[in-house]
Amino acid sequence: MTSVKKWLFSLAIILPLTLAATSAFAYTIEDHDYVLVGHSRSDAYGSWVDTAGAASVYNTDSIDVTATDTSLTFSILTNYSGSSDYTNRYGDTYYEYLADLAIDLDGDGTYDFGVVLSDHSTWTQGVAPSAALSTGLYSVSSWQTSADFFEEDAGTTVGGIGYGEYYWDGEDFSTPIVAIDEASLIESLIITQTDNRDGTYTYSFTISYAELSDNYAALFADLSNLSIFWATNTSASDIIIDPNPAAPVPEPATVALLGLGLAGLVGMRKKFNR
Repeated sequence: MTSVKKWLFSLAIILPLTLAATSAFAYTIEDHDYVLVGHSRSDAYGSWVDTAGAASVYNTDSIDVTATDTSLTFSILTNYSGSSDYTNRYGDTYYEYLADLAIDLDGDGTYDFGVVLSDHSTWTQGVAPSAALSTGLYSVSSWQTSADFFEEDAGTTVGGIGYGEYYWDGEDFSTPIVAIDEASLIESLIITQTDNRDGTYTYSFTISYAELSDNYAALFADLSNLSIFWATNTSASDIIIDPNPAAPVPEPATVALLGLGLAGLVGMRKKFNR
């Protein structure tokens, strides 16, 4: 076998292993997004804040995302315990629950998938969700916003709490999506809630590609345009958005394997060039 053939043979063996390793990654979505508070029945808006309400109750810190060749795992760190209630100055009580996680796979700004973190059938007080969905991954046709759960009144034109950029222009804002409205179940999930004993909670779950149909597994195979949105609770007290990390940071193990693969190629080339 000539040196060139040996080089090509080595490349054919090492390169697929190296490329396979790069499909795994892990990164953290930090909370850098503001919510707009002060919306009342007079449609008066207040100021942008990190958390609407007490940070000790409603603050969301971050979301860890880890992808491998076989699964996608999320770990959400927040102060929110999963349910709460709020009584406004008009004497109306709003019952708040853990918001659903929204997923956009192709980066087009439409969240076609969602994860129910808290069984909707347990939401028995206040404005009820349109569907009693169990925990799991769903293909979503429509979403409910904070307006469906907070300041629900015929006298309001928007309702709910807004979110936007750091420098809001006074006109352009969005009402956050908080709960799946109409959807089809793709995969049932076990949501793990961990009480960290420091006032924070961690919600974790894993989407296993082996449990998906071929059609959905193919969609989740490419996460290069993955985008995440989470509003903490159904009143959207804190917003965390991943606007689409174009190049997720690989896991240390992936980087190491990639380095070994490249080192192997260099070593083979030096050997064959002697």
